[in-house]
Amino acid sequence: MPSTPSACILSSGRNPNDERMYYKIARSLLKKGAGIVIIAPGAWDHRFDDGIEFVPIPKRRSRWNRIGTWRALYREALKHPAGVYQCEEIDSWLIGWLAARKTGARLVYDAHEFDPAQVAGRAPRFVRGLLGLATGVMERFLARRTQAIFVANDIVRGYFLLLDRFAKIEVLENAPVLSLFKESGPPRPGPLLCHEGSLNFDRGLKMMLRLLARLRGDGIKADLRIVGDVFGAEREWLEREVPAAGLEGSVQRTGWLQYPEVGAALEGCSIGLITMHPIPSNMLSGRPNKLFNYMRYGIAVIAPDFPEIAKIVREEQCGLVYNPGDEESLFQAVMTLAKDEEMRMRMGANGRNAVLEKYHWEKMEERLFSLYPGIRA
Repeated sequence: MPSTPSACILSSGRNPNDERMYYKIARSLLKKGAGIVIIAPGAWDHRFDDGIEFVPIPKRRSRWNRIGTWRALYREALKHPAGVYQCEEIDSWLIGWLAARKTGARLVYDAHEFDPAQVAGRAPRFVRGLLGLATGVMERFLARRTQAIFVANDIVRGYFLLLDRFAKIEVLENAPVLSLFKESGPPRPGPLLCHEGSLNFDRGLKMMLRLLARLRGDGIKADLRIVGDVFGAEREWLEREVPAAGLEGSVQRTGWLQYPEVGAALEGCSIGLITMHPIPSNMLSGRPNKLFNYMRYGIAVIAPDFPEIAKIVREEQCGLVYNPGDEESLFQAVMTLAKDEEMRMRMGANGRNAVLEKYHWEKMEERLFSLYPGIRA
């Protein structure tokens, strides 16, 4: 790898082999001959032999105490001067701007979430409005000093254009990498439910277990495959409630998987669940990886009626939407697909075709290359 990398990717909290940051953007830039360094907390537990360098920094002590992480991130950024600093969160964006000022590098921001809602949602209620406002002020300042901004949906794109109408912004959907999520056969006809990704309480863990118990009580032989895992209080709750609800053997957990392994774990599932609670950070964030991953494997989708997610589901006719937070609405949507195999298969096929035609990462690469500083499209 060149001694001076083309791009130095800065993250204050993401896993170094994050799906979007590493498997998608970093490896796409590598195709263009870019030298890549990723500076992030934690251990690099999997990688391709691709020459991407990883520099570890200490993990944050708590949700709010990141001072040590910020210091390390800034120090390592200066040790790895690059043509571009790419930042993954609002705090790493500020660090990247400080490093770019000192080194003359250009600046890129990859907005995974809608930051004002994400930051404010973690704070005590009485300071949420103030934090949301402060986040917007900081992002307005940084956006005007950034050469390219990538976002995961049109809502966030519109938000940044309100902050700076001259900003160069492109939408990069959280679409699957077809070279890793390879072709598969159609899903099996049984109504096997699945949820991909970390499953915690605000993503509907309790609601999902009640749904499964009710389906089986109504004579629908349904199992739930969690493609990923649950941790902490959620794991304790799940391991206690599964036997209490008589669902032993009906809930499968694959354990945490590396991105290339996710596709194989989804194969054979029939109904993909998205059960996030209707809080602003969920409703305004990018369309989740799981939506497009379900579609890739012909899995009919059940999703909440959030603006960006429901738009895809309705336009592509790849599933059903339910009223967010309404368990009866969710149950009826699942029952409809569980009882109607022809509808389930048709919607699954629609989703697969939509991914193959337009919602795959190889298509997103074209947008990435068209805007990324120093990269020729």
